[in-house]
Amino acid sequence: MTSPGPHATIGRVAGSYEIIAEELQADPAVRTGRMFGHACLKTGRKVFACEYEDELLVKLPPERLEELKAAGARDFNPLGRRMNGWILVAEPADDAVGVWLDLAEEAKAFVAALEAA
Repeated sequence: MTSPGPHATIGRVAGSYEIIAEELQADPAVRTGRMFGHACLKTGRKVFACEYEDELLVKLPPERLEELKAAGARDFNPLGRRMNGWILVAEPADDAVGVWLDLAEEAKAFVAALEAA
């Protein structure tokens, strides 16, 4: 019998969000929580990333949101109303964990700077 891989959860292999959440929690400033009923990551008291309907939801500065939208990401519109500062990024076909981890790290730094200001 083989043992589960490093990113296995009970009965299944962890998805990209679970893997990045595990990686980011190595930072003692990162905590988990819930936002709109979905798993999220926080620094301080503020959410910086969230799993939302199999996509990564991150909080980033306006100029970065525009860059990501040009690359295919989309505004976050819960209940039909756009949430400023937030963007949904679909899971990429190649290196999903690497791409999402970079975005989540970027969001963490952005939100931590907002909290410190």
